[in-house]
Amino acid sequence: MKKKKIGFISDNMPWDKRTWSGTKSKIYEQISKCNVEVIWIPVKFNFLTHIYKICLFLITRLLKKRYSIIHTTFVAKQLSRSIDKSLLESVDLIFAVSGSQYLYKLETTKPIIYLADATFTLLYNYYDRVSNFLPFNVKQGNLIELTALNKASKIIASSDWCKASIENDYGINPNKVYVIEFGANVDEKDIKNNIVTPKKESNSMLNILFLAVEWKRKGGEIAIDCVKRLNEMRIPTKLYIVGTDVPIHHKNESFIESIGFLNKNKENEYCQFIKIIKQCDILLLPTKAECAGIAFCEASAYQLPIFTYDTGGIPNYVENGINGYRLPLSCTGEDFAQKIKTVVEQNKLPSLKDGCNHLYNNKLNWEHWRLIFEKTFLNKI
Repeated sequence: MKKKKIGFISDNMPWDKRTWSGTKSKIYEQISKCNVEVIWIPVKFNFLTHIYKICLFLITRLLKKRYSIIHTTFVAKQLSRSIDKSLLESVDLIFAVSGSQYLYKLETTKPIIYLADATFTLLYNYYDRVSNFLPFNVKQGNLIELTALNKASKIIASSDWCKASIENDYGINPNKVYVIEFGANVDEKDIKNNIVTPKKESNSMLNILFLAVEWKRKGGEIAIDCVKRLNEMRIPTKLYIVGTDVPIHHKNESFIESIGFLNKNKENEYCQFIKIIKQCDILLLPTKAECAGIAFCEASAYQLPIFTYDTGGIPNYVENGINGYRLPLSCTGEDFAQKIKTVVEQNKLPSLKDGCNHLYNNKLNWEHWRLIFEKTFLNKI
């Protein structure tokens, strides 16, 4: 029987582990494991886009505003029309990951699956970089989003938070929106056996992982303050910082182990990442804005109870009392320290590790994503 062909629309190589925190490459990998042929359909920026970007930069700098070229109809039209029509015609199904602009002026009769971790409405004024736009940029961002959602035959949302916005903010029929959580962006063979580690002795070192590329948004200062206070509470704690550099004023802190950014495309750096996550006990990620958070899937895979804020799409990935705790956005580093102290002293870490194991095996893994995708979408084309 002839294999179905899926066109994977992307502006960069979908197998590159550096893009979208490696999520896009995992999605590409999982779809390729189905009984289909996956064809990359590139999207290309042209010279006019760069000129337009310079113009927007100058205007917004003058007016002390921000901008997003991909949320303008000028660029969305160019990107969607840059797609090779012959490639479109050669496939049976089109798949687009978080690329509403790719679908804006796309002309095709082929069914489209659109995957989103957030809508423009959710992102605007939630992320610092997606805020303070000129009015036309906001209006066009919403128009591009609405157009993509309407064009899609089926929509995959990575969280209930995202699904609710698709339905309530854009009026999309709930029957075509499905929630499938992401998985861990590590190779399955590298995930350790799911055996809960023995009880941690009260005087042994507590190794906490801070895993993030963005220092401010992900709560780097709060994480450091938390670990500093844990040590003051006589809970020996070390903070491993992976993904970003530590600000200069924290360089001499004895309880910090700064690793920096690790490129998972490079075997030695990927192995270093696996080694670090295996030796940690807890993931501390007090992020102020988060659509989903692959770090939560990776922490669950390696049985690291999670301490984070209650915001965005996080509730689909961190369940209170199961694989960690979501604290109110008003909480400080001291509040996080007190929560962790309570969990350690009440010997709750083993049950949280158990919960990590359960959630990872039942929904926060890529095999689960693929099985739902295959059953829900591929069996119907």
